[in-house]
Amino acid sequence: MVPHKIHVVGIGDDGPAGLTPAARAVVASADVLVGGRRHLGWFADAPAEKIVLGADVAAALDRVAAEHERRRVVVLASGDPLLYGIGAAVLEHFGPEAVEVVPHVSAVQLAFARLGRPWHDARVVSAHGRSAEAVRRAAWQGGLLAVLTDEVNTPARIAATLLADGVPDGPA
Repeated sequence: MVPHKIHVVGIGDDGPAGLTPAARAVVASADVLVGGRRHLGWFADAPAEKIVLGADVAAALDRVAAEHERRRVVVLASGDPLLYGIGAAVLEHFGPEAVEVVPHVSAVQLAFARLGRPWHDARVVSAHGRSAEAVRRAAWQGGLLAVLTDEVNTPARIAATLLADGVPDGPA
């Protein structure tokens, strides 16, 4: 039996309402939905089996590997799954021939749109779930910088660290 493609579907901050009809159809066709609790909560009434994607990504991907041979698996992600998202791990684990990514607007795109600023020359750095050291290096290089944050590396904490390091405060 040829395994089903694994679909990785990005969801915006507006939840399922912001999905295209094609993306909604992919989610609706799932036998197995994989995602964080927030993402799975949006599809609580879906008949698909749910696999919570938590800190142990490798274990979740092992479950996906076991399931996608015989069932349609959809991995739910935030925004663009390939911009510091789970999409990269899924592609690395299964290869591009086994995966189809359905992206959504990324948090970075959304932020720049709300600011009314073009971002074609911006650098994007993530401090989400990782060290903020890359942010420090990028800030010293100057220019327009977008930083993805989390509950530990909050915008306030990163700003305080950069100011304490002597990085100039002000717009790019």
